[in-house]
Amino acid sequence: MAGEKTEGQYTIHTIVWAIRVLEILQDGPKGISEIARRLHVHKNKSFRIVRTLVEEGWVRKAEKFDCYELDQGVLGPALSFITANEMMITRVREPVESEKGTIGWLSALVVVPIDGGHPAEEVERFVRHAAEELSERGEV
Repeated sequence: MAGEKTEGQYTIHTIVWAIRVLEILQDGPKGISEIARRLHVHKNKSFRIVRTLVEEGWVRKAEKFDCYELDQGVLGPALSFITANEMMITRVREPVESEKGTIGWLSALVVVPIDGGHPAEEVERFVRHAAEELSERGEV
């Protein structure tokens, strides 16, 4: 249908890549080459994204190797708790609909057990309900 918005049409890829870098570094320090390979981008682009995250305080250069890691100062005790309790951060994402189709997405970060547990039903229900409310009111 002419004029219909498709999923991802408004995506700012640099922001998506920056979020992916944070997700990649959640597993531990990584070099620019590894980050670039996992993002499927050139090393130069990967370096610029990582350097921006360093300048903004989300990432720091690791002391021992030529690699980067999450800056514990920014994420602080939350990462320590998540790691110590064998948990990870995952994303819950629900579409926001209108009569014209999907017009946006509502996302939430959720902490879940590494052992294959699923996000709490209350969180999924809350995100789904909020997406439905936005759809009904057309507030996107």
